[in-house]
Amino acid sequence: LCETIEEAFRDNGNKPVVLLAHSMGNNMAHYFTNWVLNNGDKVQQIKGAANSNGEAWLDKYVHSLFGIGGPYLGASEALRSCIAGDDFGMGPALLPAQDARTLCQAMGSAAWLLPAGRLAEHHPVAYDRVALKTETSVKLGNGVASGHYESRTVDEALRSHAAEHVAEQKKQWYDGDPCIPGGSSMMPPPLKRVFHVYGINLDTQVGCVFKQQEGTHELDTSVNFGRIDGVRYQNGIILETDDTSQRVLHANTFVQDSNSPPEATEIKRVSGDGTVPYTSLQHTLSWNSPRCLSQVVELDRAEHREILGDGRFHQVL
Repeated sequence: LCETIEEAFRDNGNKPVVLLAHSMGNNMAHYFTNWVLNNGDKVQQIKGAANSNGEAWLDKYVHSLFGIGGPYLGASEALRSCIAGDDFGMGPALLPAQDARTLCQAMGSAAWLLPAGRLAEHHPVAYDRVALKTETSVKLGNGVASGHYESRTVDEALRSHAAEHVAEQKKQWYDGDPCIPGGSSMMPPPLKRVFHVYGINLDTQVGCVFKQQEGTHELDTSVNFGRIDGVRYQNGIILETDDTSQRVLHANTFVQDSNSPPEATEIKRVSGDGTVPYTSLQHTLSWNSPRCLSQVVELDRAEHREILGDGRFHQVL
């Protein structure tokens, strides 16, 4: 990739290159820039710069990262897929539930997309149904249909549903990788400019609810309460909607030190792009600092994949 970027640089009158990435490609581009920063001795030596200065290489050859629908703090769908599986629209006739679960757990990239940072801290990402109310259980429902549930962290949910090897994969392959500080794309990339375009105001998964039975990994489809306080409960899946009130970063967020993320203090009714929750999409605003200019453009009702064919996106690009 370094060679490709250098070639594009030369072929275009020595103009720095824009990295264009969609969805998980944002995380991969982020990884690449951190790899260059940490492995400057492996990229082309730049006159006047130390042989190990990857930052100088990035400043010379990469103008910016232009992201579309980036899951920078992960996506809640990844957790559900690791536990309950995902047939990717093929249906149980082509991909039975157990095979779907095995497939999703075998994907090494799944651990990279697990909810992290504010997405995991501010949203209960998983619940397990319990038979009786306890001191730590919460009640979900609308008065007509309801039940008691214990909230789970990402790690707890994986380990309590026979997916502990996914938690170990994350710990071994991602959390300890210097190119993914903290095991996610929380921290800003070593670039001077980041642009991010994404859709908003579509129902987007932010959590899921699992059955109580020992050894089961199925969603609790009795959690089908409709919309309560702007949140939709549908067949065991919890979705944020365009009426979900949540704390978000201010549109003019600017920090002096991008290593100290700002607090989300503004209250806004908003949701993500149908795949990536709003908190994860908006996270790039927290990078806006003297070192990295970070700007976002939000497109109303632009779906995660369909945004690539959206004329509004083309105009922004």
